[in-house]
Amino acid sequence: MDTLSFFWDLKQQTDIELLKTEVGFAKGDAQAAAQSVLMNIVVPLEKRLDKLSLVTRAMWSLLREKTDVVESDLVRRIADLDAMDGQMDGKVTRPPMDCPNCKSMVSRKFNRCLFCGYVPPEGSPFDSV
Repeated sequence: MDTLSFFWDLKQQTDIELLKTEVGFAKGDAQAAAQSVLMNIVVPLEKRLDKLSLVTRAMWSLLREKTDVVESDLVRRIADLDAMDGQMDGKVTRPPMDCPNCKSMVSRKFNRCLFCGYVPPEGSPFDSV
């Protein structure tokens, strides 16, 4: 092996070791970011979902005890509400609306116009959920 090949191989090995180190750091950063998302977003959402489930079950048990509503009525109403937006997809989607100020589309996700800031009046307590 000539001297040039030796130094070339040595440089290649050094580059490979540096890249392995960088990959290790990147993997650690990715794991830290994933942990942050889990603790700051997923866990609080799971807690909210658990609470919502508990409240919903409590409301259903009270409604069933105090009225003559039965589970088939509930299932039928869920299907009716699901179909209101034209799609049976297990969720209620509010229809888009034009901004009365600038005629742009009002973001239903943020419940305001992203161009001029117009906030539509709430028509139902569920509009802000």
